[in-house]
Amino acid sequence: MKELNFSFLLTVFKKHWWKIVAITLLVMILAAAVTQFLIPKKYSSSVKFYVVNVNTDLDYTSATYLAAAEYLVNDYIEIIQGDTLLTKISDVLQSEGYSNVTPNTLRGMLKSSSKTETSVFTVTVSHTDKKLAYRTAQLLEEIAPTTVTEIAKPIDNTGAIIADRTHSVLQAMQKDGAFPEGYNVPKLEQIKTFLELNGEPTTRLDCIAVLKSPVEAKTHDSPNLIVNTLLSGVIAAVLSYGFFLILSSIASTLVTEDDVKNMIGKPVISAIPHWETTAKK
Repeated sequence: MKELNFSFLLTVFKKHWWKIVAITLLVMILAAAVTQFLIPKKYSSSVKFYVVNVNTDLDYTSATYLAAAEYLVNDYIEIIQGDTLLTKISDVLQSEGYSNVTPNTLRGMLKSSSKTETSVFTVTVSHTDKKLAYRTAQLLEEIAPTTVTEIAKPIDNTGAIIADRTHSVLQAMQKDGAFPEGYNVPKLEQIKTFLELNGEPTTRLDCIAVLKSPVEAKTHDSPNLIVNTLLSGVIAAVLSYGFFLILSSIASTLVTEDDVKNMIGKPVISAIPHWETTAKK
């Protein structure tokens, strides 16, 4: 095999460049056609969540809260991709006519991402049916906060504190004669029940809330025509050049002056003469 050096590499390219270019262009055209007409196009809809600060003693900008939020994001993403939530979404979709959308199918449609040092994460739904992708993202927006809270069950003292302070104020007002005679201050549990019935939780708060609602995609996300075409062109150019390089390297038998010229890329200046003689009988 011929020893590889820059001169030899350049010689191979000069000799076969038009073939390499032709092969590259052909592959790029084929790749573009396959990407455009044969590969199914996928559409995406995303919903952005943020982790709710259930500890009112921590500021949203504090390092402690951000560290805890980053840790919780991974847990909440796992819950979102779990069977409990996906089964609820699957049931709704099947009732709406999407009979083949199982929890495993939904799991394959989801892709989650988060930013470091933030409490924000995004769940993206991708599918060849853009309406299905959008509807699934809508259901995530509707169902995820409640379901994640049901599973994670974070403790929230905000409502309990409100109830306790309200009870204390009412007792103080009663002592000061602010109420008519015979008025009974509601018990603490009654106040908590009243707050619960009016949408003020006294035991827990949603773990996550929606930061940005999904929108229906107008254009497909994948496949990318430009990227696929350029990438296939680069691969075709490298492989075709490598093919001709190997052929030139193994063709090392020198018979004529043209063989020598083709091998080293330079003309032959001189040659050692050779005579054949026959022995006298």
